[in-house]
Amino acid sequence: MEAVVSIVLSVYNGEAFLADALESLLVQSYDAFELIIVDDASSDHSPGIIREFAARDSRIQVIQNTANLGLTVSLNKGLKQAQGKWIVRQDADDLSRPDRIEKQVSFLEAHPDIVMVGACYESIDESGNKLTTRKIPLSDEEIRWEMLFQNPFIHSAVCFRRLNPEGNPYLYDESFSCSQDYRLW
Repeated sequence: MEAVVSIVLSVYNGEAFLADALESLLVQSYDAFELIIVDDASSDHSPGIIREFAARDSRIQVIQNTANLGLTVSLNKGLKQAQGKWIVRQDADDLSRPDRIEKQVSFLEAHPDIVMVGACYESIDESGNKLTTRKIPLSDEEIRWEMLFQNPFIHSAVCFRRLNPEGNPYLYDESFSCSQDYRLW
């Protein structure tokens, strides 16, 4: 099956939540994806966890940085390797609901004029207890207004087109070590 979606996940010393994050992706109701994991030279057990998951699922591709390059450079390495029409982002300490990708891709496929979708999120503690919920703006006007003051999209909850109108992949500005997503949007 050809991947329609490329999930890009970068990890640096994320052993505490990495297995749960990966499991939440592998049980998605939408399964036409490749999962590109960029290990940014982790010194904990993250590489072993990644190897275990890669051995059991052929959709997983691993990029192993030999030195810690930071999130922005690591994400761009993943984006350059991605082959899917859509990019799904997730961090190594986040969980996705089982229908996340299906809902996001279905919406984007039905609305070819839309470049990106996001999602609300719930913060949970280490035991999985819900702490807070963050809603995001829904209309074009609300999104544009909020972008003047803050990033209205949760980085690890977006799904966006891999290629820009010129046919090149969207990439993060590597001069930004943080807020690289806000810069791209």
